[in-house]
Amino acid sequence: MSGSGGESCHGTAPADHSTLQFVVSHPYDSSGAQAPVFELVRADGSTLTRGPTFELGRNFLGEITFTPDGQIGFVAEDDGKLGVFRLTESGPEVVYAAYEGTFYASATLVDPDGSKVYIQDVNWRENGGGLYALDIACDGTLSNERKLVDSKLPYGFALAPSDPSVAYVFARDLASSPMGEDFHVLSWGAAPTRSGGTTLFSDDEAQVSTLVVTRDGKFALVGDNGGFSSVPNRVGVAKLGAAPSMAQVLSPIEDPIDIVTSPFNDAAIVVSGFGEKLWILDYDATAAEPFSVRGEVAYSSNPQLPAYAVSINQGQHQGRVFVAENLGIRMLRFGAGGQVTDEGVLSFGSGVENAIGSIGVVP
Repeated sequence: MSGSGGESCHGTAPADHSTLQFVVSHPYDSSGAQAPVFELVRADGSTLTRGPTFELGRNFLGEITFTPDGQIGFVAEDDGKLGVFRLTESGPEVVYAAYEGTFYASATLVDPDGSKVYIQDVNWRENGGGLYALDIACDGTLSNERKLVDSKLPYGFALAPSDPSVAYVFARDLASSPMGEDFHVLSWGAAPTRSGGTTLFSDDEAQVSTLVVTRDGKFALVGDNGGFSSVPNRVGVAKLGAAPSMAQVLSPIEDPIDIVTSPFNDAAIVVSGFGEKLWILDYDATAAEPFSVRGEVAYSSNPQLPAYAVSINQGQHQGRVFVAENLGIRMLRFGAGGQVTDEGVLSFGSGVENAIGSIGVVP
C-alpha cells in the first residue's frame, strides 16, 4: 500500500547493523564531463568497499534521502526532476531515472512513517514555489502529487524530531504570513497550516542552504551561504515553541553549507564548504545565547571542499557524522560532553570520476 490512508510499507526501520551503506553521486566522468552516476558503497570501520553503480539524472550536491526501512531512495536532480531507486538483495534498481512533476525539486524529505516524500520547490510562488507531497507505493512508484502550501523561496524545511505534526520552514513568505517574517511554524498534516513565525534575519539577503533542529526540539539553526550578498555569511538561531523568536545570529561563518546537531544536545558542527573548515558549536539550551563557536575540529587531514553531511542518531552508530568531500567521505563522531572526533576519511582514490557530489546513509 502507499501512504494514502493505509499503513505504509516502508515505516519499519531495519535492525541495527555494524556495516554501514551509503549511496553517493559521482557528478563527473574521467574526462571531466557531467555524469549521472551513483554508487552504493559499504563501510566497515575504516574499510571502504565500493559496490555497484547505477544512473539517474545528474546530482551535483545535496542529501540523498531514504524511507525508514532503507529500501527506497530519493534524489533531487540538478534539473528539478526526481530520481527514485530501490535497494534490493541483488543491488540497486532504478524506479524513475527522472520523475517529472509540476514541481522543481530542490530537496526531499521522507515522512517518518515512510508513506510520503515531500518536495521543496524553492522558486517564487508565481513559478510553483512551495512544498509538495507524493505517496510512495511498496515498489517505490509514486502517485497522488499535490501541493501542500504556497511559498516564496522556501529554502529550508524540517520536521520536529519528536513530533512529525510540526514542521519548520525558512522562506520569504509562506501561505498568508505577515510581511517580513521568514521563519515559519506549520501544523503539519494532510493540509498543513501556518501556526506561527518570526523574523530571523532582518534583511532580505539570506540564501539559505540548510535548516536543522536540535535533537531536544528547542532550537532551529539556519545556514545562510548567499554568494552575492553584501551581508557576511551567517548562521541564524530560532528559539522554538508556540511563539518562536530569534535567539541569535552567528556571524561571520563562511559558506555554512550544512549543519548537524549532536544527539547528546551539547554541540553542533557547521560545514564550511568554500572555507574548507568544520566548525564546532557549543550548545547550552539554558543560555541567553545558546550557541557559541568553539573552533575547528582537530582534523586527521585537512578538509577538501566539504559539502553535505548525514548523521546517525540512534543505535550502535549514534553520534556518527559523514561528510561528503572532494574525493571521499569524512567520518566524525559526537560524544557526550561536547566531544567531536575526526575518525578519518574513506577515500575513493584520485581522478575526477571519483569526486563525491551528494550523499545518503542507508537506514
